[in-house]
Amino acid sequence: MKRCRVPFELRTYELDFRGRLPLPVMCRHLQEAAERHAVLLEADVESLLKRHLTWLLLKVYLEVDHYPAGRRNLVVETWPSGAERIYAFREFLFFEEGCDTPYARGSSDWAVLSLDRNRPVRVLDALPHVNFSPTERMAAAPEGDIRPDGAPLLERDFPVRLADLDINGHVNNLHYLEWLAECAPGEMWRTHEIVRLQVEFRQQARFGDTIRALTFLDPAAAGPDTTFVHLLRPAGTSDDLIRARSTRRPADGA
Repeated sequence: MKRCRVPFELRTYELDFRGRLPLPVMCRHLQEAAERHAVLLEADVESLLKRHLTWLLLKVYLEVDHYPAGRRNLVVETWPSGAERIYAFREFLFFEEGCDTPYARGSSDWAVLSLDRNRPVRVLDALPHVNFSPTERMAAAPEGDIRPDGAPLLERDFPVRLADLDINGHVNNLHYLEWLAECAPGEMWRTHEIVRLQVEFRQQARFGDTIRALTFLDPAAAGPDTTFVHLLRPAGTSDDLIRARSTRRPADGA
């Protein structure tokens, strides 16, 4: 499968308080690169909607070595990496322009959803013209289910705004990732940065919902870094919209 390289310009207004690329902006690049490649493959969201189909992002795995600093040109390399029944897989490598070593790697799992039946369809039936030859996955998913343990360390509420909705009328996946990035206790938002992220998208939120984010320490995680389990739910319910695991380590200069 031929890979697609998509350039991005990291602008001043996108930098975080450290003057570096924030994780949510990197995730925007991920999603935009996937969509641009899908356009070339005639498998983009707008093309699918004409057939009463759409893409549904199921899982994302990210591993970040460092976050680029300052205004600069970036490149995301992406390609389909296989399909099994209702699942399609896509990989990502993130580069600073002119560098051969990626600063981050990503893998993702998708489904093609029938809007008429509100259920996934077989990927190869929906997209027979796309080459889904299997390739190596760039970011490996940790073993074991994402499950909380004990009482939450942090609870935060996020109201769903019109600006949070995507072309399907649901909360854009990127906003869930923005909320997750903020869900660390105490001063960890300032002193630590996310180096690994695993996200499972389970249900969808809509305008008017209030999303409650709960953060738990993950005692099963090994190593010197701090790992959390996150659950995002409609406030007042126990229905998980998102289950996630984030690993954070002290940021340089923090």
